[in-house]
Amino acid sequence: MSVSSIAGAAVSLTKASLNLDIAIETFKMQADAERSIVGLIDASMQAVKQANASNGQLVDTTA
Repeated sequence: MSVSSIAGAAVSLTKASLNLDIAIETFKMQADAERSIVGLIDASMQAVKQANASNGQLVDTTA
């Protein structure tokens, strides 16, 4: 194996590693965003339940 092919392989591995790091960070950001959306939905459901309770209504919000 020549020095140039080893150097080329090292560059390719470095690029692949960087791409993998970017993909992992993107996945983490997406997971955080999804958790935030779930939190917003839960807060909305709680607000509906409280509003219904204050109006004396019983509405199933679990569906």
